[in-house]
Amino acid sequence: MYKFFIAVLLLPLLINAQTDDIVKGNTEFALNLYQQLSKNNPEKNLFFSPFSISQIMAITYAGTRKNTEKQIQKVFHFPNDNKQLHSSFALLNKQLKSNTDAVTLETANSLWIQNDYAFKTEYFDLVTKNYNALLKNVNFKKKRKRKDIIKDINSWVADNTNNNIKQLITEKDISKYTKLVLVNAIWFYGEWQTTFDEKKTKEAIFYTPSVKQKAPFMQQTRDFLYYSDDIVQAVKIPYKKNKQSMLILLPQQNNIKTLEKNLDIDYLNLINNETREYNVNIIIPKFTVDYSVRLKQTLQQMGMTDAFSNTADFSGLTDKNDLKIDKVIHKAKFEITEKGASAAAATAVTIIRKTAVIKTVTFNANHPFIYFIIDNKTKTVLFMGRLCSVDG
Repeated sequence: MYKFFIAVLLLPLLINAQTDDIVKGNTEFALNLYQQLSKNNPEKNLFFSPFSISQIMAITYAGTRKNTEKQIQKVFHFPNDNKQLHSSFALLNKQLKSNTDAVTLETANSLWIQNDYAFKTEYFDLVTKNYNALLKNVNFKKKRKRKDIIKDINSWVADNTNNNIKQLITEKDISKYTKLVLVNAIWFYGEWQTTFDEKKTKEAIFYTPSVKQKAPFMQQTRDFLYYSDDIVQAVKIPYKKNKQSMLILLPQQNNIKTLEKNLDIDYLNLINNETREYNVNIIIPKFTVDYSVRLKQTLQQMGMTDAFSNTADFSGLTDKNDLKIDKVIHKAKFEITEKGASAAAATAVTIIRKTAVIKTVTFNANHPFIYFIIDNKTKTVLFMGRLCSVDG
């Protein structure tokens, strides 16, 4: 009985240890991807789901070997143990699902498979076991069939993002050479633990890097977890039951470049760990962001080159040496209102043949800021963005 009792006590610790590596890796990938996208898109709004991208790339990664595998592992900060990675994702998805009784969090995976291509069945066994993926046999070879496949993929994405992402792929994204399309969809909706009073929403100025913009600003004053230093003001706005939060990083002196220069996993962890309860007067704009990006060039810049080239090794998928990644497509949408916030994202990978309370603190987010949606229990970064303009 004594040993059993010890085992029961230790089980949550073992589970956390198993998922900690991929949560940490996901955060590092999120920040690295943010840095790369911000360089490529200066002074533009950004919004993406690192969790969606990491998960669909983990499914892709399962089919790679040798240098292709090593490059993906390095870019996405996956653990060395390939099998543990997939079981950890399965466990993390389960934890996130069970942690959402007060909010909605849905994530789903699907694979669209050329019906006469010689894939390895053990690959699909791994994917269905660990990622609960839908497998669909299709025919990419016939043009009229491709139109139906595109319609079906986009319909599946819309269904799994509460109709927020309606067109992930187009006719240009698949061809008669396409052998496999891997898709992840994620949707989040949470109401604030304390909603903003609509009567207090007033028009004010948002100061972009170049112009002034008018926008409706929400406001409330109460106790929030807050942090500040010479670089940033940070506040966590909890969703119902406090299991997820929106973390906003507002740069001091409207200097987002200094914040971006210093934003790494150590600094983010410092901010998260050092927040304390203050009475905060929060003033933040209502806004909606639609974001779309093709990640091939970005991932190549980050060091993932072989997977897109004729040197790609997908021997975990097939015995043939004729596959490579063609495209990585990501779309995301975020909306914030007095009641709460909703976020949705979808990622597609197409594979083709080679050829302490003190005085009230004011947190006035009237200039560009960085924001996250974080699962408080697992510390998973579900979404990340930058608001530079309230006009989208």
